[in-house]
Amino acid sequence: FYGYVFDGIYQNEAEAKALGLTKDDVGSVKFKDLNGDNKITTEDRTIIGNANPDFIFGIGNDFSYKNFDLNILFQGSALGSMEYKEPLYNIWGENGGGALEQFLDRWHPTDPLADPYDPKTKWVSGHYGYTGHYPKGNSEFNRVSTAYLRLKSIEIGYTLPRIKALSTMNLRIFANAYNLFTITGVKFVDPEHPDD
Repeated sequence: FYGYVFDGIYQNEAEAKALGLTKDDVGSVKFKDLNGDNKITTEDRTIIGNANPDFIFGIGNDFSYKNFDLNILFQGSALGSMEYKEPLYNIWGENGGGALEQFLDRWHPTDPLADPYDPKTKWVSGHYGYTGHYPKGNSEFNRVSTAYLRLKSIEIGYTLPRIKALSTMNLRIFANAYNLFTITGVKFVDPEHPDD
């Protein structure tokens, strides 16, 4: 992905005016001025991510002790990214996802550091949305890493001792579970299937 580098939130009017903006942009998303011309233009874009992870992995093992056995499988990916937010984010609509949490954590003059990644909002066309100066094109603000580690499956079993009359058969009792936990920075979506 080629786009703008996210640089936090404009905390005061001086920060906004330094890049040719106004006091109305205080609380909105700030991008890095990479070429040093005191403006945010297409010249400030750079490589900001890749939809394809650098690698995906899985690791599993079988353990056994006497008649007990255990099988575990971990899987994950690293260094991929996905589109996550949009400048106007519908909070209660069918695509709202977890936007209510972002809305509650948004920047506000009385709590400017509530969440350094969620800018101020205002009511726009029937829903709350992010406001401020958004250059056209991708930015790090719209993206999040899809790296994750998941305990994909675990199975524990017990093989019953053989009964002489059924000496050719083994009976095994087992229980299994899937997707027990996931470690990731992605909220509100499954990092294994981010487009679902």
